[in-house]
Amino acid sequence: MIRIKTQIKVDAPIELVWRTIAKLDGIASYTQGIKRSWMTSNAKQGIGAQRSCEIPNIGTVAETIVAWNEGTSFKYEVAGMPSIIRKLSNTWEVRDVEGQVVVTSLIEIHAKYGLIGKLLERVAIGPRAKTGVTGALAQLKYYLEGGQIFTGNIDTLTASLVNN
Repeated sequence: MIRIKTQIKVDAPIELVWRTIAKLDGIASYTQGIKRSWMTSNAKQGIGAQRSCEIPNIGTVAETIVAWNEGTSFKYEVAGMPSIIRKLSNTWEVRDVEGQVVVTSLIEIHAKYGLIGKLLERVAIGPRAKTGVTGALAQLKYYLEGGQIFTGNIDTLTASLVNN
């Protein structure tokens, strides 16, 4: 298993940050890496809520909320990833750290195929996931601070991230 933790500071009210990420079907409205997103369950939030996301070069994945802490965090598990991936989950958290809003993403990836899978986690799957989540957080920051969707080169946004 590989764990990828990425954080970003956002200059916006914590309530707005939470409201934005907790609107599960809204992720495609501020992240270029998601072509479109939609709810597939009657529940729009909370444990058991489900959404689908169409991701270029991957296809459509299904995400199911498995943990929900209103106002602070949620975790989802992803189905429909490439066959090398046995399990993938992502936890999003919003918190106040010394007066600044910090958004954290913690991705956990379990690859198949034993030692070969573990090697692929480190050299291929992990770096690609890190790049994706770094871009998503940078775009979220841009959207929340500027009130508009970023349409340029995502790499130009990543300098504002704090990685742990």
